[in-house]
Amino acid sequence: MGYFAKGIFRSPSPVRVKCRLANLCMIYDFGHAAITTPNLHQMRDFYEKLGLKYSFTLNDEKGNEWIIYMRLSSTFLELIRAGGTHKGEGYGFAHLCFLVDDMYKTVEDLEKKGIKTTEPKMGLDGNIQCWVKDPEGNDIELMQILPGSPQAKAVKGVSGY
Repeated sequence: MGYFAKGIFRSPSPVRVKCRLANLCMIYDFGHAAITTPNLHQMRDFYEKLGLKYSFTLNDEKGNEWIIYMRLSSTFLELIRAGGTHKGEGYGFAHLCFLVDDMYKTVEDLEKKGIKTTEPKMGLDGNIQCWVKDPEGNDIELMQILPGSPQAKAVKGVSGY
């Protein structure tokens, strides 16, 4: 099964297909890197000058601007308002995100391997997410992109979501 990107038919990554068929890979792609900043719009302007495209903004539960998503191909950079809903209060690197096909199977597989996860939940963006920490305590988000989410809409026709 393939997909169309800018009018050209492309097939999924051979690695992704092989992993899915063998039921070996939990993670199939890099989702985003996240940076926490007190200056959302200054950062947006900077990354636009580097060539990233503005995709969408997520608001927190109170309706305040919380995360700006910048896109490069089918990968994102999250610019997170410092002091907002995100658990990190400092500025700079916040977390990495990897994409998974089946969150619940991934969590089950990780727990069998001795890796603790948070309980999977629906994020404000309409995707399923959970979190793990690497051996040095860095936050790693695992995300299952669902149809209709802002991320899926932003890359529709580019990455085959």
